[in-house]
Amino acid sequence: MIRLSYMVSAAVICLVEIGIAGFVHDCFVRPYVGDSLAVLLVFFTIRAFTRLSIGTAIVAALAIACAFEFGQLIELKRRGVFDTGHGGAKAVACISSPTKVASDACESPLGGSFRPISE
Repeated sequence: MIRLSYMVSAAVICLVEIGIAGFVHDCFVRPYVGDSLAVLLVFFTIRAFTRLSIGTAIVAALAIACAFEFGQLIELKRRGVFDTGHGGAKAVACISSPTKVASDACESPLGGSFRPISE
């Protein structure tokens, strides 16, 4: 059984995500709003194609999101993006644009600055 309303919601969020990935190159919308929308996309997809309850779907979506974020954290640590010499992460990656150079930095809404990652 496919729940059409959840499938349409997932499709709309997917299109918004594609738009963000293609046209937004900042240090707030792409990393924060994009990640939040990705969790909603997972939730709506789960609800569209399964019979899980809302609570179970929320837990599943959050678990999947945490797994992805943990995987990204491991990859960032492997690349040496974090400076953990003074009690925690001092630099956070901002994947803003593949054309930006490593010296470009984005200002963090929480203070400090982001360093873009280059391959």
